[in-house]
Amino acid sequence: MQKAYLSSFGSRVLRGVLLCLMVLALLAGARTASLGQVGQVWAWGDNGYGELGDGSQKDRTQPVQVANNLSGVVQLAVGCIHTIALKSDGTVWTWGYNFNGQLGDGTNTHRYRPVQITSLKGIVQVTAGNYHSVALKSDGTVWAWGYNGYGQLGDNTTTSTSAPIQVKDTNSTSGFLQGVVQVTAGGYHGGSGSFESHTLALKSDGTVWGWGANHVGQLGDNTKVERHTPIQASNLSGIVQVAAGTHFSVALKFDGTIWTWGHNDSGQLGDGTNANNPLPTQIKNFYGVVQVAGGTNHSLALKSDGTVWAWGRNVEGELGDGTNTDRRTPTQTLSDVMQVVAVGYSTLTVKSDGTVWAWGYNSNGQLGDGTSTNKPNPIQSKIIAGQTYLATGSASFHSLSVQAVVLNTTLKPANVTIVYGKSFTLSTTLKNSLGGVLINEPVAFMVDGTNVGTANTDASGKAILLVPASLDRHPGTYPITVSYAGNRLYAKSSKDATLTITKADIVISVGTVIGTPGVTKTLTATLKSKSDGSALSTRTLKFKIDGNAIGTASTDGTGKATLSYKFDESYAVGAHKLTAEYDGSADADYNSGKGTGTLTVNQAASKTVGSSLVGKAGSTVTLVAVLTRTSDKAALAGRTVSFAIDGVTVGRAVTDSDGFALLDYAIPATATTGLHPLAAVFKGDTFYVKSSDGAVWLKVR
Repeated sequence: MQKAYLSSFGSRVLRGVLLCLMVLALLAGARTASLGQVGQVWAWGDNGYGELGDGSQKDRTQPVQVANNLSGVVQLAVGCIHTIALKSDGTVWTWGYNFNGQLGDGTNTHRYRPVQITSLKGIVQVTAGNYHSVALKSDGTVWAWGYNGYGQLGDNTTTSTSAPIQVKDTNSTSGFLQGVVQVTAGGYHGGSGSFESHTLALKSDGTVWGWGANHVGQLGDNTKVERHTPIQASNLSGIVQVAAGTHFSVALKFDGTIWTWGHNDSGQLGDGTNANNPLPTQIKNFYGVVQVAGGTNHSLALKSDGTVWAWGRNVEGELGDGTNTDRRTPTQTLSDVMQVVAVGYSTLTVKSDGTVWAWGYNSNGQLGDGTSTNKPNPIQSKIIAGQTYLATGSASFHSLSVQAVVLNTTLKPANVTIVYGKSFTLSTTLKNSLGGVLINEPVAFMVDGTNVGTANTDASGKAILLVPASLDRHPGTYPITVSYAGNRLYAKSSKDATLTITKADIVISVGTVIGTPGVTKTLTATLKSKSDGSALSTRTLKFKIDGNAIGTASTDGTGKATLSYKFDESYAVGAHKLTAEYDGSADADYNSGKGTGTLTVNQAASKTVGSSLVGKAGSTVTLVAVLTRTSDKAALAGRTVSFAIDGVTVGRAVTDSDGFALLDYAIPATATTGLHPLAAVFKGDTFYVKSSDGAVWLKVR
């Protein structure tokens, strides 16, 4: 299911570093604030239009509390000179500059205190560009309002609006953009490009879509064509976070690499040049990133080791490296950091001890250190202790913080049914109580009390873990426990599911055997698991011919069973069904089964041996012949042997149990004396081929 998420953060790699999935806001770990501070907002910096929400228009170099007892806040976003807050009940509140309707209250009246956008419900994330605002609903749809001169509202017009409208998608059957899990908007404070903003959306399939201004390729579609409805960014997949700066964009991929596109006059794309690029391109040799952010003309990355890296414009010291030199590739500035955000021409970070450190442009006090002096090196801010969420923006000169209300989370693991001996996947979705999915968050899986691994949620909020077949569990039912450790914004949670392991089917391969009566051959059959092809040893197979049992044999280490079988006259010449059967009724792991092969009986060779005789004319003699099987010299009983003298058949006799055929023959009184040819002939039958002996004689005296 495609759902949205509220400011999801990445896994803490070794050190518990969280990845912020909001461009204009991030988490900030700190000491615990008093209960009365939870969900209350503090603001500082520029306040010319009441964007600090304290009921005045006075700039503040130190934090002041937002008016109207605003509480229950879980996320913040700031535009050029307006502010947005999302509460735990899914409602949206705004204040500040409103000439273009960016407050979304249906008016163009500036507000010095928070007002609710009553038409919006079920919101899970908010973001702000210069003079427009964007909200993401739990159903994955996107809503926007404010200035629209460049199509940044995505409604296929350039008409501004003071009330939220749904972002369209001309390629969707519904006509509206769906399946979105994160939104972010870029902007620019002042100058001729102050209204040129663009908006980006991350979908649950890891693709990125953009609309609005595109004069330097900030939408990433490899063109410079302005778009009034969403267009997919090229060359991107597997994205887990997007950040929009001023006329440029940054994306974080699931593998920890960064991709950038758009404006590059100060090197903010990090590719070592100052050339604009409308096609998303990877920053080379830069890995291990867990969060990205975009400012006015600089970019930021937080690595899994807690180091902060910055590149781009540095005139105001926004890179924090102690200089005012622009950087075209990432340069390290600070360590032991948990979160990082861009504040126009400034940067704010939160260290692991909960302190906030900032640097860069500070003319309006946006660094929160009580001064208005730029800082090219990190300095500790005087932000209220215990704040867990900082909000800034690429176009803003004011900042906000809140100890956000901790949202409950819900895991929904899938029940799994597998076959014994086969690898399988465990999966779950992770959502917050607003209905948004959490992206790139670590989820732990246990089976029957054994930890089998951890997997991070993808852009759809789903965590998938492949469990090898070596998991030592036999057929039966076992509990699956899925757990999420939580963080300062999201409560921990766990949920159980069921793993059912069924007995595995088997495969028995039976060899083809050809033989003749009297010949001994070896019958073979191999027993293997159908699920993984492994050999099954020490199991007894029963061999049958045409359904008649002929013997049993046990499988060896390779799964092979062999049975010695001597062909006889039990089965007629021709093909017969040879089967090997396994009775799995008492086997805990494997089902019964059988395999079928062919046993072919061919005719055997026979041998007839006659005996020479001497007799007088008119006397009676006994003609003798012995019939045997050639292969084993066994006597062939019950077969008819014909005798011929001088080529004339004189009689027939049936062989006895010893293979002897005896025929009394009366020599004619008129028989001439001398040698007479004597032949013994077996004409053959269904089992044996013809044989004869014509090399003997009858001597008449």
